[in-house]
Amino acid sequence: MPYKTPPARIRNLIPAEHGQRLWTNVVNSQLKSGKSESVAMASAWAALKEDGYVKADGKWVKKVEETYRAPAGARAAAARAIRWKEKYGDKVNGGTQVGWTRASQLANNENLSRETVARMASFFARHEGNQAVDPKYKDEPWRDAGFTSFLLWGGEAGKEWSQRIMANMEKRQIDDHTFSDPASAIMQSMAMNLDGRIHVTLEDGQQGFYRPGEDEAEYKQALERIAGIEQKPSQAESHLIERVIAAIISATMDHETVNKRASAEILKVDDERRLIWAWAYVCTEDGKLLTDTQGDSIEPDDMEKMATDFMLDARVAKAMHDGDGIGEFVHSMPLTNEIMSAFGIHSDREGWITCLKVNSDEAWNDYKSGKFTGLSIGGRADRENLE
Repeated sequence: MPYKTPPARIRNLIPAEHGQRLWTNVVNSQLKSGKSESVAMASAWAALKEDGYVKADGKWVKKVEETYRAPAGARAAAARAIRWKEKYGDKVNGGTQVGWTRASQLANNENLSRETVARMASFFARHEGNQAVDPKYKDEPWRDAGFTSFLLWGGEAGKEWSQRIMANMEKRQIDDHTFSDPASAIMQSMAMNLDGRIHVTLEDGQQGFYRPGEDEAEYKQALERIAGIEQKPSQAESHLIERVIAAIISATMDHETVNKRASAEILKVDDERRLIWAWAYVCTEDGKLLTDTQGDSIEPDDMEKMATDFMLDARVAKAMHDGDGIGEFVHSMPLTNEIMSAFGIHSDREGWITCLKVNSDEAWNDYKSGKFTGLSIGGRADRENLE
Protein backbone atom coordinates (compact mmCIF):
# COMPACT_ATOMS: atom_id res chain seq x y z
CA MET A 1 0.00 0.00 0.00
CA PRO A 2 1.24 3.55 -0.67
CA TYR A 3 2.75 5.59 2.14
CA LYS A 4 1.57 9.07 3.10
CA THR A 5 4.60 9.40 5.35
CA PRO A 6 7.45 6.96 6.04
CA PRO A 7 7.08 4.60 9.01
CA ALA A 8 8.55 5.82 12.31
CA ARG A 9 11.67 3.65 11.98
CA ILE A 10 12.36 5.13 8.53
CA ARG A 11 11.88 8.68 9.83
CA ASN A 12 14.36 7.86 12.56
CA LEU A 13 16.89 6.61 10.00
CA ILE A 14 16.37 9.63 7.70
CA PRO A 15 16.13 12.80 9.84
CA ALA A 16 15.85 15.27 6.92
CA GLU A 17 12.34 15.96 5.59
CA HIS A 18 13.68 16.06 2.02
CA GLY A 19 15.14 12.57 2.42
CA GLN A 20 11.88 11.29 3.86
CA ARG A 21 9.94 12.73 0.90
CA LEU A 22 12.40 11.20 -1.55
CA TRP A 23 12.11 7.80 0.12
CA THR A 24 8.31 7.98 0.12
CA ASN A 25 8.03 9.15 -3.50
CA VAL A 26 10.31 6.40 -4.82
CA VAL A 27 8.58 3.64 -2.81
CA ASN A 28 5.13 4.79 -3.91
CA SER A 29 6.22 5.14 -7.53
CA GLN A 30 7.65 1.62 -7.56
CA LEU A 31 4.55 0.14 -5.88
CA LYS A 32 2.33 1.93 -8.37
CA SER A 33 4.27 0.36 -11.25
CA GLY A 34 3.67 -3.12 -9.84
CA LYS A 35 6.99 -3.73 -8.08
CA SER A 36 7.07 -5.69 -4.82
CA GLU A 37 7.49 -3.82 -1.53
CA SER A 38 11.00 -5.22 -1.05
CA VAL A 39 12.06 -4.03 -4.50
CA ALA A 40 10.40 -0.64 -3.92
CA MET A 41 12.27 -0.12 -0.65
CA ALA A 42 15.57 -1.24 -2.18
CA SER A 43 15.02 1.33 -4.95
CA ALA A 44 14.34 4.03 -2.36
CA TRP A 45 17.61 3.39 -0.53
CA ALA A 46 19.46 3.40 -3.86
CA ALA A 47 17.79 6.71 -4.75
CA LEU A 48 18.91 8.25 -1.46
CA LYS A 49 22.48 7.19 -2.18
CA GLU A 50 22.21 8.55 -5.72
CA ASP A 51 20.97 11.87 -4.35
CA GLY A 52 24.05 12.23 -2.16
CA TYR A 53 22.94 10.69 1.14
CA VAL A 54 25.44 8.65 3.16
CA LYS A 55 25.06 6.56 6.30
CA ALA A 56 26.81 8.14 9.29
CA ASP A 57 26.36 7.11 12.92
CA GLY A 58 23.40 4.96 11.96
CA LYS A 59 21.58 7.80 10.15
CA TRP A 60 21.20 8.67 6.47
CA VAL A 61 22.38 12.27 6.04
CA LYS A 62 23.14 14.50 3.08
CA LYS A 63 26.77 14.91 2.14
CA VAL A 64 28.08 18.47 2.05
CA GLU A 65 27.87 19.55 -1.58
CA GLU A 66 31.06 20.32 -3.43
CA THR A 67 31.46 23.87 -4.70
CA TYR A 68 33.73 25.22 -7.41
CA ARG A 69 35.46 28.48 -8.35
CA ALA A 70 35.61 29.38 -12.03
CA PRO A 71 39.03 30.14 -13.59
CA ALA A 72 40.26 33.70 -14.12
CA GLY A 73 39.49 33.57 -17.86
CA ALA A 74 35.82 32.83 -17.23
CA ARG A 75 35.57 35.60 -14.65
CA ALA A 76 37.18 38.06 -17.07
CA ALA A 77 34.79 37.11 -19.91
CA ALA A 78 31.73 37.67 -17.70
CA ALA A 79 33.13 40.97 -16.39
CA ARG A 80 33.67 42.13 -19.98
CA ALA A 81 29.98 41.65 -20.83
CA ILE A 82 28.94 43.41 -17.63
CA ARG A 83 31.15 46.41 -18.50
CA TRP A 84 29.49 46.57 -21.92
CA LYS A 85 26.08 46.68 -20.27
CA GLU A 86 27.18 49.45 -17.92
CA LYS A 87 28.66 51.48 -20.78
CA TYR A 88 26.25 50.86 -23.68
CA GLY A 89 23.00 49.99 -21.89
CA ASP A 90 20.22 48.79 -24.20
CA LYS A 91 22.58 48.69 -27.17
CA VAL A 92 23.95 45.45 -25.71
CA ASN A 93 22.07 42.52 -27.28
CA GLY A 94 21.75 39.03 -25.87
CA GLY A 95 21.50 37.38 -22.50
CA THR A 96 18.49 36.30 -20.45
CA GLN A 97 18.00 37.20 -16.80
CA VAL A 98 19.56 33.83 -15.97
CA GLY A 99 22.58 34.66 -18.13
CA TRP A 100 23.18 38.02 -16.46
CA THR A 101 22.84 36.39 -13.05
CA ARG A 102 25.42 33.81 -14.06
CA ALA A 103 27.77 36.58 -15.24
CA SER A 104 27.47 38.31 -11.88
CA GLN A 105 28.31 35.08 -10.05
CA LEU A 106 31.36 34.52 -12.23
CA ALA A 107 32.62 38.10 -12.10
CA ASN A 108 32.29 38.14 -8.30
CA ASN A 109 34.20 34.84 -8.03
CA GLU A 110 31.37 33.20 -6.10
CA ASN A 111 31.35 29.55 -5.12
CA LEU A 112 29.40 27.62 -7.75
CA SER A 113 27.36 24.50 -7.04
CA ARG A 114 27.53 21.31 -9.10
CA GLU A 115 24.12 22.27 -10.49
CA THR A 116 25.45 25.63 -11.71
CA VAL A 117 28.51 24.05 -13.34
CA ALA A 118 26.17 21.55 -15.05
CA ARG A 119 24.04 24.42 -16.34
CA MET A 120 27.16 26.08 -17.74
CA ALA A 121 28.24 22.91 -19.53
CA SER A 122 24.70 22.44 -20.84
CA PHE A 123 24.56 26.02 -22.13
CA PHE A 124 27.79 25.64 -24.11
CA ALA A 125 26.70 22.24 -25.48
CA ARG A 126 23.53 23.88 -26.84
CA HIS A 127 25.15 27.04 -28.22
CA GLU A 128 27.95 25.91 -30.50
CA GLY A 129 29.19 28.61 -32.87
CA ASN A 130 28.72 31.65 -30.63
CA GLN A 131 32.35 31.88 -29.53
CA ALA A 132 33.29 34.16 -32.45
CA VAL A 133 31.91 37.63 -33.19
CA ASP A 134 29.81 37.92 -36.34
CA PRO A 135 31.93 39.92 -38.87
CA LYS A 136 29.16 42.50 -39.28
CA TYR A 137 29.57 43.38 -35.59
CA LYS A 138 33.37 43.40 -35.51
CA ASP A 139 33.45 47.08 -34.47
CA GLU A 140 30.54 46.73 -32.00
CA PRO A 141 30.77 43.18 -30.62
CA TRP A 142 28.26 43.97 -27.85
CA ARG A 143 25.54 44.02 -30.53
CA ASP A 144 26.13 40.32 -31.30
CA ALA A 145 23.57 38.58 -29.08
CA GLY A 146 25.16 35.15 -29.40
CA PHE A 147 28.64 36.34 -28.54
CA THR A 148 27.38 38.42 -25.60
CA SER A 149 25.57 35.38 -24.18
CA PHE A 150 28.73 33.30 -24.70
CA LEU A 151 30.69 35.78 -22.55
CA LEU A 152 28.00 35.91 -19.87
CA TRP A 153 28.47 32.21 -19.22
CA GLY A 154 32.27 32.48 -19.03
CA GLY A 155 33.43 32.45 -22.64
CA GLU A 156 35.90 29.89 -23.95
CA ALA A 157 37.53 29.48 -20.55
CA GLY A 158 34.16 28.82 -18.91
CA LYS A 159 33.25 26.32 -21.61
CA GLU A 160 36.44 24.27 -21.27
CA TRP A 161 36.37 24.40 -17.47
CA SER A 162 32.71 23.45 -16.97
CA GLN A 163 32.86 20.61 -19.48
CA ARG A 164 36.06 19.28 -17.90
CA ILE A 165 34.46 19.37 -14.44
CA MET A 166 31.40 17.50 -15.68
CA ALA A 167 33.53 14.93 -17.53
CA ASN A 168 35.44 14.22 -14.30
CA MET A 169 32.18 13.91 -12.40
CA GLU A 170 30.87 11.49 -15.00
CA LYS A 171 33.98 9.33 -14.66
CA ARG A 172 33.54 9.19 -10.88
CA GLN A 173 29.84 8.45 -11.36
CA ILE A 174 30.62 5.57 -13.73
CA ASP A 175 33.01 4.11 -11.17
CA ASP A 176 30.24 4.28 -8.54
CA HIS A 177 27.77 2.60 -10.92
CA THR A 178 29.99 -0.35 -11.90
CA PHE A 179 29.19 -3.49 -9.93
CA SER A 180 30.49 -7.04 -9.69
CA ASP A 181 27.03 -8.40 -8.87
CA PRO A 182 23.81 -7.95 -10.89
CA ALA A 183 21.57 -7.26 -7.86
CA SER A 184 23.40 -4.03 -7.01
CA ALA A 185 23.27 -2.93 -10.64
CA ILE A 186 19.52 -3.59 -10.77
CA MET A 187 18.92 -1.46 -7.67
CA GLN A 188 20.96 1.37 -9.18
CA SER A 189 19.06 1.02 -12.45
CA MET A 190 15.76 1.49 -10.62
CA ALA A 191 17.12 4.56 -8.84
CA MET A 192 18.01 6.01 -12.26
CA ASN A 193 14.47 5.33 -13.61
CA LEU A 194 15.77 2.63 -15.96
CA ASP A 195 13.27 0.02 -14.71
CA GLY A 196 15.92 -2.44 -13.54
CA ARG A 197 17.55 -2.88 -16.96
CA ILE A 198 21.27 -3.74 -16.74
CA HIS A 199 24.05 -4.82 -19.10
CA VAL A 200 27.50 -6.33 -18.89
CA THR A 201 30.52 -4.23 -19.81
CA LEU A 202 34.05 -5.54 -20.25
CA GLU A 203 36.86 -3.75 -18.47
CA ASP A 204 40.45 -4.54 -17.51
CA GLY A 205 40.87 -6.79 -20.49
CA GLN A 206 38.05 -9.32 -20.38
CA GLN A 207 36.72 -8.89 -16.85
CA GLY A 208 32.96 -8.33 -16.90
CA PHE A 209 31.06 -5.83 -14.72
CA TYR A 210 27.41 -4.85 -14.46
CA ARG A 211 26.03 -1.36 -15.12
CA PRO A 212 22.52 0.13 -15.23
CA GLY A 213 20.76 0.45 -18.58
CA GLU A 214 20.06 -1.87 -21.46
CA ASP A 215 23.42 -0.88 -22.97
CA GLU A 216 26.13 1.76 -22.60
CA ALA A 217 24.20 4.23 -24.76
CA GLU A 218 21.14 4.14 -22.50
CA TYR A 219 23.32 4.40 -19.41
CA LYS A 220 25.22 7.42 -20.77
CA GLN A 221 21.95 9.13 -21.71
CA ALA A 222 20.72 8.62 -18.16
CA LEU A 223 23.94 10.14 -16.78
CA GLU A 224 23.54 13.18 -19.03
CA ARG A 225 19.93 13.53 -17.95
CA ILE A 226 20.90 13.39 -14.29
CA ALA A 227 23.74 15.87 -14.80
CA GLY A 228 21.53 18.26 -16.77
CA ILE A 229 23.69 18.08 -19.91
CA GLU A 230 22.48 17.30 -23.40
CA GLN A 231 25.29 16.67 -25.86
CA LYS A 232 24.63 18.08 -29.35
CA PRO A 233 20.84 18.22 -29.07
CA SER A 234 18.65 18.24 -32.15
CA GLN A 235 17.06 21.49 -33.27
CA ALA A 236 13.70 20.30 -31.98
CA GLU A 237 15.18 19.89 -28.48
CA SER A 238 17.37 22.97 -28.39
CA HIS A 239 14.78 25.20 -26.78
CA LEU A 240 13.71 22.87 -23.98
CA ILE A 241 14.35 24.23 -20.52
CA GLU A 242 17.65 23.01 -19.11
CA ARG A 243 16.13 21.42 -16.09
CA VAL A 244 12.43 21.21 -15.33
CA ILE A 245 11.60 19.78 -11.93
CA ALA A 246 8.27 18.34 -13.10
CA ALA A 247 8.44 15.64 -15.74
CA ILE A 248 4.89 16.23 -17.08
CA ILE A 249 2.50 18.91 -15.89
CA SER A 250 -0.94 17.77 -17.06
CA ALA A 251 -3.88 19.96 -17.91
CA THR A 252 -7.28 19.29 -19.47
CA MET A 253 -9.26 21.20 -22.08
CA ASP A 254 -12.74 20.13 -20.95
CA HIS A 255 -13.33 22.35 -17.89
CA GLU A 256 -12.85 19.43 -15.47
CA THR A 257 -10.22 18.67 -12.90
CA VAL A 258 -8.36 15.48 -13.84
CA ASN A 259 -6.65 15.08 -10.49
CA LYS A 260 -7.13 17.55 -7.67
CA ARG A 261 -3.90 16.34 -6.10
CA ALA A 262 -1.45 18.63 -7.91
CA SER A 263 -2.87 18.18 -11.41
CA ALA A 264 -4.21 20.96 -13.58
CA GLU A 265 -7.60 22.65 -13.65
CA ILE A 266 -8.99 24.75 -16.46
CA LEU A 267 -10.12 28.17 -15.23
CA LYS A 268 -11.37 29.79 -18.44
CA VAL A 269 -11.54 29.13 -22.22
CA ASP A 270 -11.94 32.01 -24.69
CA ASP A 271 -13.16 30.36 -27.90
CA GLU A 272 -12.98 33.55 -29.96
CA ARG A 273 -9.33 34.25 -29.16
CA ARG A 274 -8.41 30.59 -28.60
CA LEU A 275 -7.04 31.27 -25.12
CA ILE A 276 -6.96 28.57 -22.46
CA TRP A 277 -6.38 29.67 -18.87
CA ALA A 278 -5.45 26.91 -16.45
CA TRP A 279 -3.63 25.89 -13.33
CA ALA A 280 -0.53 24.31 -14.87
CA TYR A 281 0.40 22.97 -11.45
CA VAL A 282 -0.92 23.13 -7.90
CA CYS A 283 1.78 22.77 -5.23
CA THR A 284 -0.20 23.14 -2.02
CA GLU A 285 -3.82 23.22 -0.98
CA ASP A 286 -4.84 24.52 2.44
CA GLY A 287 -1.16 24.62 3.34
CA LYS A 288 -0.53 20.92 2.55
CA LEU A 289 2.06 19.88 -0.05
CA LEU A 290 0.37 17.81 -2.78
CA THR A 291 1.71 14.76 -4.63
CA ASP A 292 1.29 14.64 -8.42
CA THR A 293 0.45 11.68 -10.66
CA GLN A 294 4.16 10.83 -10.96
CA GLY A 295 4.43 10.41 -7.18
CA ASP A 296 6.47 13.60 -6.80
CA SER A 297 5.95 16.92 -5.02
CA ILE A 298 7.19 20.38 -5.94
CA GLU A 299 7.85 23.03 -3.32
CA PRO A 300 6.32 26.45 -4.16
CA ASP A 301 9.73 28.19 -4.38
CA ASP A 302 10.99 25.57 -6.84
CA MET A 303 7.77 25.84 -8.83
CA GLU A 304 8.36 29.60 -9.18
CA LYS A 305 11.90 28.99 -10.49
CA MET A 306 10.57 26.35 -12.88
CA ALA A 307 7.94 28.75 -14.22
CA THR A 308 10.60 31.43 -14.80
CA ASP A 309 12.90 29.07 -16.70
CA PHE A 310 9.99 27.74 -18.73
CA MET A 311 8.87 31.17 -19.90
CA LEU A 312 12.45 32.13 -20.77
CA ASP A 313 13.23 29.04 -22.82
CA ALA A 314 10.35 26.77 -23.71
CA ARG A 315 6.93 28.34 -24.06
CA VAL A 316 6.24 27.09 -27.60
CA ALA A 317 3.48 24.46 -27.61
CA LYS A 318 3.63 21.44 -29.93
CA ALA A 319 1.12 18.77 -30.89
CA MET A 320 2.03 15.66 -28.88
CA HIS A 321 5.44 17.29 -28.11
CA ASP A 322 6.50 16.90 -31.75
CA GLY A 323 6.69 18.86 -34.98
CA ASP A 324 6.13 22.58 -35.49
CA GLY A 325 4.69 24.83 -32.83
CA ILE A 326 0.88 24.99 -32.66
CA GLY A 327 0.76 27.81 -30.12
CA GLU A 328 2.53 29.42 -27.23
CA PHE A 329 2.05 30.28 -23.59
CA VAL A 330 1.32 34.00 -23.53
CA HIS A 331 0.74 34.53 -19.80
CA SER A 332 2.32 32.99 -16.73
CA MET A 333 1.69 33.71 -13.06
CA PRO A 334 3.38 31.66 -10.35
CA LEU A 335 1.48 32.15 -7.10
CA THR A 336 3.39 31.46 -3.91
CA ASN A 337 2.25 32.70 -0.51
CA GLU A 338 5.06 35.28 -0.64
CA ILE A 339 3.97 36.62 -4.04
CA MET A 340 0.28 36.62 -3.09
CA SER A 341 1.03 38.47 0.14
CA ALA A 342 2.90 41.18 -1.77
CA PHE A 343 -0.10 41.75 -4.08
CA GLY A 344 -2.87 41.29 -1.53
CA ILE A 345 -4.08 38.09 -3.20
CA HIS A 346 -5.79 35.42 -1.10
CA SER A 347 -6.04 31.79 -2.19
CA ASP A 348 -6.08 28.40 -0.50
CA ARG A 349 -3.74 27.16 -3.25
CA GLU A 350 -0.15 27.80 -4.24
CA GLY A 351 0.68 26.98 -7.84
CA TRP A 352 1.26 28.14 -11.40
CA ILE A 353 -1.43 29.72 -13.59
CA THR A 354 -0.78 29.82 -17.35
CA CYS A 355 -2.59 30.91 -20.51
CA LEU A 356 -2.08 29.05 -23.80
CA LYS A 357 -2.79 30.75 -27.14
CA VAL A 358 -3.58 28.11 -29.81
CA ASN A 359 -2.50 29.42 -33.23
CA SER A 360 -2.91 26.28 -35.36
CA ASP A 361 -6.31 25.89 -37.05
CA GLU A 362 -5.73 22.16 -37.30
CA ALA A 363 -4.89 21.79 -33.61
CA TRP A 364 -7.91 23.88 -32.56
CA ASN A 365 -10.22 21.83 -34.79
CA ASP A 366 -8.73 18.62 -33.36
CA TYR A 367 -9.51 19.93 -29.88
CA LYS A 368 -13.06 20.92 -30.82
CA SER A 369 -13.64 17.49 -32.40
CA GLY A 370 -12.36 15.71 -29.31
CA LYS A 371 -9.19 14.29 -30.90
CA PHE A 372 -7.07 16.25 -28.42
CA THR A 373 -8.49 15.88 -24.92
CA GLY A 374 -5.53 17.12 -22.96
CA LEU A 375 -2.67 19.53 -22.77
CA SER A 376 0.72 18.84 -21.17
CA ILE A 377 3.96 20.70 -20.70
CA GLY A 378 6.88 18.41 -21.44
CA GLY A 379 10.31 18.55 -19.84
CA ARG A 380 13.11 16.65 -18.16
CA ALA A 381 13.38 16.08 -14.44
CA ASP A 382 16.16 15.30 -12.01
CA ARG A 383 15.78 14.69 -8.30
CA GLU A 384 17.13 17.66 -6.42
CA ASN A 385 18.15 18.61 -2.92
CA LEU A 386 15.33 20.98 -1.96
CA GLU A 387 16.65 21.82 1.50
